Amino acid sequence: MSGVTLDVPDGEILTVLGPSGCGKSTLLRLVAGLDRPDSGEITIGGEDVTGREPKDRDVAMVFQSYALYPHMKIFENIAVALRLRRLPREEVGCRVAKAAEMLGISGLLGRYPRQLSGGERQRAALARAIVRDPKAFLLDEPLSNLDALQRERTRAELKTLFKEIRATVLYVTHDQIEAMTLSDQMAVMRSGQIEQVGKPEEIYARPTTFFVAGFVGSPQMNLLPGDLFPGGAHTVGIRPEDILLAPEGPMEMGVVLRESLGSQVLLSLRGGGLELKALVPAGRPAAENERVRLDPARAHFFSADGRRIDSPSISSSAVTRKGRDGH
Repeated sequence: MSGVTLDVPDGEILTVLGPSGCGKSTLLRLVAGLDRPDSGEITIGGEDVTGREPKDRDVAMVFQSYALYPHMKIFENIAVALRLRRLPREEVGCRVAKAAEMLGISGLLGRYPRQLSGGERQRAALARAIVRDPKAFLLDEPLSNLDALQRERTRAELKTLFKEIRATVLYVTHDQIEAMTLSDQMAVMRSGQIEQVGKPEEIYARPTTFFVAGFVGSPQMNLLPGDLFPGGAHTVGIRPEDILLAPEGPMEMGVVLRESLGSQVLLSLRGGGLELKALVPAGRPAAENERVRLDPARAHFFSADGRRIDSPSISSSAVTRKGRDGH
């Protein structure tokens, strides 16, 4: 990892999104003080903490594994950091009770971790971080052990909670939905480098590199040869929801697979030397073949080095391969 620069504004959630092994957790460990950087500096609350021990950085880290003490009841697990700081018993009790109420686990304080579900244990780990009232929260894929329904519920609760307490959060994940829904700002990471930083909707709408275009978005963006349109692009990207299916489309493509996504259907199309994914409403009549039009106004263009380039001036009807299937 080298040349990484990130700024998490006070009271905001910045999510670092990237594939496994790209350096997300290493970045978090550097901020926490568990690893030391070879160069550069780390500042928290305007103070240089590069040389400080983890306990002196005033951050709270929530791990994927929860890291609860199995021999302690939930109350003691939440209170352990406050006890180490020798806070008065009354203050400890008030802080634990308030955090437990915020996270909906007030009735679980007398239980042991083994008596809780995965979602309840995750809330207990979050409560332990919240009672410390740190300058920053560092979250390392905290929802990955939960099932889909628990993740959805806990994700919404987390965002509401962090907004209520105006928390500053650095959150790493490989889950695009978490990153898109939780973040005020999102950083996309690849091989120890930051590819793009911005608001989630901005990154989705205008990816600045070929990697970001292919990684952000589900279903994945169609990445096609640049000679599809004249203009000099090496690669053209078009999201499945931007594929236009219409009777006047210049290309005829066969439907090789239909995948129901509830309110939408994902079509796998093949023809004219191309393979495409297209999203259509669930109520659209099924067909063996579809006529396709690719609108350059909805496309993203990338150079050979993977960087975004300005859209060339192309007619909306120009598709250089439209004649390959005889249409």
